[in-house]
Amino acid sequence: EIAGSDTEITAKDVKFTFELLCSPRPGNVHFYTVCKDRVVGADAFYKATSADKNAELSGFRIIDERTFSIRLLNSPNIFLQILSNPVAAIISQKAYEARKEASNVGAGPFILDEQHSTKTHFALYKNENYYAKDKSGKALPYLDSLIIDIVTSTEEALELFQNGAVDFISSVPSNQLRQIVEDNIKSFKYPAEFILEQRPEMISYYYLFNTHCAPFNNLKLRQAVNYAIDRTKIVDRVLYGQAYGPAVYGVVPPTFDFYKINTIKGYDLNLDKAKKLMKEAGYTDGANLPEVRLIVNSGNSRNNTVAAEIQRQLKNNLNINVTFESLPNAEKYNLQLQGRGDLFREGWVADYPNPESFLSVFYGEYVTRDTEHESYPNTMRYQNKNFDKYYEMGRDATSRELATGYFLKAEQILINDAPLIPLWYESNCRLIKTRLKNFHANPLRYLDFSGVDLAAN
Repeated sequence: EIAGSDTEITAKDVKFTFELLCSPRPGNVHFYTVCKDRVVGADAFYKATSADKNAELSGFRIIDERTFSIRLLNSPNIFLQILSNPVAAIISQKAYEARKEASNVGAGPFILDEQHSTKTHFALYKNENYYAKDKSGKALPYLDSLIIDIVTSTEEALELFQNGAVDFISSVPSNQLRQIVEDNIKSFKYPAEFILEQRPEMISYYYLFNTHCAPFNNLKLRQAVNYAIDRTKIVDRVLYGQAYGPAVYGVVPPTFDFYKINTIKGYDLNLDKAKKLMKEAGYTDGANLPEVRLIVNSGNSRNNTVAAEIQRQLKNNLNINVTFESLPNAEKYNLQLQGRGDLFREGWVADYPNPESFLSVFYGEYVTRDTEHESYPNTMRYQNKNFDKYYEMGRDATSRELATGYFLKAEQILINDAPLIPLWYESNCRLIKTRLKNFHANPLRYLDFSGVDLAAN
């Protein structure tokens, strides 16, 4: 085996993992999430490794086989949250050197069955050597196997669930939610066969403006568009209530009790303001404004229904003509990186449970206008020095209270600058078969099956 049950992870593997995170290589976008401007020496190591293969990550020190230290440039609070993200998982150096990015070796509750898995179908079986036990001392996981399918649409997922092919789907088509509820109320019986669950998630959905060329390099036009959209109508009539609420504040969702989003002055429907700003922008009643190109990603019917509603609202409210295209995500993403379009559908799922994760999407220090180079996660290459200043102060703050104050200031600058149209805060509806015991989906969409069991028939 490349790395079997007798292969022990040591501090050397931890060091190797962090050096890998701090090395420039294709696909390594998480250097910016985990280490840059956080770990002492990380920035220098990233610059040096392309030329010096013997470079050392100065902020990482091995103390003994089971002990290491990491020196930080700022408070450990957010860093510890970041370490809970799978991108910071420790990997075996032996396994990685054997198979590089194709390595699937780990120490989790399940093992990937590579022979029977594809890019959209993942077959996993029980790891008999998993370290964890339940409270009674019984070895985890309980399940012998686990199948995960990535399907092309929420409609396909619902059909699989209704046919009994799957036990859980992460999202219900908005336009079928009411029918599902009504059908099951009519035939209610106990015990129920499945649960319809809806809880707030650390997810926001929005559209991004291309601010680097006309017409949306015009601030007042961007603000006018924001004031012309009825977000409440989108949530109620298009999403059928499948959202935590309209995003009338900012981009950070209301899932952090310490972060008071209602102190952010955002955008709600105000046609008087919208028309006044349109006139000041030089486009009275939409005159001389070219047709706006909106690009959304395919695979979810609500992307199209939301786009159609916004298309209708902007035409009716400001006489703005919008045409939208629904493209595969990779194609849409490439157009977004190249700035070939006026508006792009986007959303963000928190990488770690902190408002900083949402604001990091708009941090401009790493941005290059060279479209040959990927700008992640700031795909639209937004830059504002004042936003960056307060973002950095929040990132480097020594307490959560201080960080929160700085992040709120940064977010208000962002919203005033309007490089985006916040639309709604997510509260997805999920369907779960009741035979799944101890199954929980958290606000980050992390699914832990280590303690999940199946009820006896």
